[in-house]
Amino acid sequence: MTALSTLETLQFDNSFARLPDVFYAKVTPTPLKNPFLVSFTPDVAALIDLDPHDATRPEFAGRSGGHYLPPGSEPIAMVYAGHQFGAYVSRLAMAARFSSAESAIARARSGICTSRGLA
Repeated sequence: MTALSTLETLQFDNSFARLPDVFYAKVTPTPLKNPFLVSFTPDVAALIDLDPHDATRPEFAGRSGGHYLPPGSEPIAMVYAGHQFGAYVSRLAMAARFSSAESAIARARSGICTSRGLA
């Protein structure tokens, strides 16, 4: 059986951040005021080998709320193009998505973890 990771030991390998710079913008998360956990799924935590007990720690909501960055994470905003306010814009960034990383795990090919917050 694989040892479960904690918030401090969960390993990340953000392959999206290795793409050319035109695909993302590096950002610093804007911490949410008083973040709190709304929902948690132990089955999803198991996919990335995260100890479900870590969801009870105050740091868990703080990580998702932009207060603490997981070791090895690279905060980025994914860039896309589209129409905004009636005009075509060739470079938009999804500011709400401040961290996207693939968890390096043995039981699954790739687990995508995203934290969403207000920027």
